[in-house]
Amino acid sequence: MQDILILGKTGQIGNSLLEVFSSNSNLHAFDSKGANLTNEPQLRYLIKKIKPRLIINAAAFTAVDQAEIKEIEALKVNARGIEIIGEEAEVLGAAVIHFSSEYVFDGTKKNPYLETDRTNPLSSYGTSKLKGEKLLLKACSRSVIIRTSWVASHHGNNFLKTILKLAHEKNILRVVSDQLGVPTSSRLIAEISKALSERLEHDPEHFPFGIYHLVPSGETSWFDYANFVIKEAIIRGDTLKLGLDSIQAIRTEDYPLPARRPKNSRLDTHLIQNTFGITLPSWQDGILDIMDKLYKG
Repeated sequence: MQDILILGKTGQIGNSLLEVFSSNSNLHAFDSKGANLTNEPQLRYLIKKIKPRLIINAAAFTAVDQAEIKEIEALKVNARGIEIIGEEAEVLGAAVIHFSSEYVFDGTKKNPYLETDRTNPLSSYGTSKLKGEKLLLKACSRSVIIRTSWVASHHGNNFLKTILKLAHEKNILRVVSDQLGVPTSSRLIAEISKALSERLEHDPEHFPFGIYHLVPSGETSWFDYANFVIKEAIIRGDTLKLGLDSIQAIRTEDYPLPARRPKNSRLDTHLIQNTFGITLPSWQDGILDIMDKLYKG
């Protein structure tokens, strides 16, 4: 069994990776204290010491609006840190699985984005993620970049948990309805990462490295997503201040934020499905699973 190094173990994806890879006896996992992507000597020393055959990087600067203020910090983590990982992996002959974002696109395309579509990030966060992609691909010949969107989990902070919190506090919610995307369970991301790692271990010479899009099937808006969450909370017997008729649809322009969001965050997943023989579940399945965990405590 190959040695695997997971970086960013306390984030949404990191937590799910630990769950999915728990049976791997050669697993090494670190948070930002043990492996800080902005601490180059520490990061290089750690990778050299462990000598993993696979590095799965779930560490990132994910505060989208804060990245507009802390642009240099976002670049250090999301770009330079990723380049360092790639450089060390290349020396070891190791592979890297790294997670990126739909924010590398500007959202003006009418259809879901292909891996080959032109990138044009609207925000500092998106710019930092795109630069990280490019630096990793240049540094490490055995790289897999998984672009995903609207990540949700019963761990950490995300839209689903924010909506549930606000539903206990407010009588009315205003939610953007003109941004389309696909809520993606961190568990799904971790399970697909495990499948890719097994394929890589069994046939490393023929593994198809490159960029892949990964989201569940279907699509929704933030407004419809919020309604789905509230409806399911009510079904589970949760007592909320907010009713289903109290969620108001608004435009992106009505809810200005420091970082611009792509209005179309949909990603085409035909490449990853066809290449690895994967059938993706609906986004609702992933959200229901997360809510089951939240309500079971």
